[in-house]
Amino acid sequence: MKYFISLLILAGCGWNPNSVFVSKDDKDRIDSMIAKAQMHLDRQEIGDALRMAEEAYALNENNVFAAKLLADIYLEEAGASIIDLAQKLSSRLSASNAKSDASSVLDELADAIDLTLADLEVMATVDSSTNPFFTDLNVYEPKSPGSVADTSSPRYQVKPLHFINKAIDVLCPFVPATTTADSDDARHKCTKVQAPENLDSQINLSFALTHLVEALVFNQVLNYQTGDLALVQTSSQSSNLFKRVNKLDKKTFTAAEISDYADAIVTVKKNIDNVFNLNSDSMLTATMVDFRTAVAALGAIDGIPTEITDSLKKSFEKIEQVVEQAGEAKGSLGAQTTALKDQFNKAIVDKLNTSITSFIDNIEDLPDIDTSEKTEEVKKVCDAYKEIISSTLETFAIPTKCPE
Repeated sequence: MKYFISLLILAGCGWNPNSVFVSKDDKDRIDSMIAKAQMHLDRQEIGDALRMAEEAYALNENNVFAAKLLADIYLEEAGASIIDLAQKLSSRLSASNAKSDASSVLDELADAIDLTLADLEVMATVDSSTNPFFTDLNVYEPKSPGSVADTSSPRYQVKPLHFINKAIDVLCPFVPATTTADSDDARHKCTKVQAPENLDSQINLSFALTHLVEALVFNQVLNYQTGDLALVQTSSQSSNLFKRVNKLDKKTFTAAEISDYADAIVTVKKNIDNVFNLNSDSMLTATMVDFRTAVAALGAIDGIPTEITDSLKKSFEKIEQVVEQAGEAKGSLGAQTTALKDQFNKAIVDKLNTSITSFIDNIEDLPDIDTSEKTEEVKKVCDAYKEIISSTLETFAIPTKCPE
């Protein structure tokens, strides 16, 4: 943790960020504003800190100190804290508590930022299925995050996303080009400003954690679970979508339930397609972009302890291993996003396999339904399952009693 704190302190370096095209009077004003903004931030007087930092930045957008401080204040406005997130990375994801995949990492850090139900309703469309298996289990299907420049987009309308994107915007010019060299993110296409190399670590840290916070926001939508009346709860292992699948894990069925069960499997298939949409502008893809950007930026910090970055690095390597084993191009964003989808859905698919096997076994001997109807419903269920696993990189088994 001491390592993170030291990175958060911008030490003097003998380089004057105001020296180019800035008068001495403006230089003195900027230095004074930065000092006051930092003082207000230390006191958690966020409104005053923001006002001072924005004034300093407006006087000279090439001032790396003003930009870095403003980005950190924007993150506070989003509802997160660089120091708090750094502490969670240090304590929860250290080598002694390493997580094996990206979905687990995101779940472990979920409480680093809060998302309200009002935010959720801007970011997603609710599926309130009337199927009797899914009573009171709404699933939220994400919208595209869009661009902060679009006033109708979630990135503009949802406060945490709005300020996260403002932070990315002011940091981008100072982020080392090597950090974003392989980026597919349009927000990283900015004119670079030369800053001293000994500030690269601080900039990379802020850039990494800002992207990680955005991924945490998206994860709360992707893996929404019913919880507190005011705040969104999240976990890929207890999401409402996972709970829907759990409701289908029955040992016995009545003739009246057969059609509802088959329709429920089709609904789950639709939910998976919509929640974990693989389109280039989807929330899942944006989550993968944020995750790999965070990994790249943290990995670019000289001397950062490996026990701090192990979980993030290894979980990303696991995604890349799946991509390589599937014969996809290394670094392919589309393939990485599919691998992330597989991680989120593995427990769901495994549970579906067990449920469908039990369903087929149980209806074979039901006396109150004819054979042709049983055959039709089994085919509907198995076809939906096969479609679910058709777009995966990992290999998932087909229920043994599904027809070829």
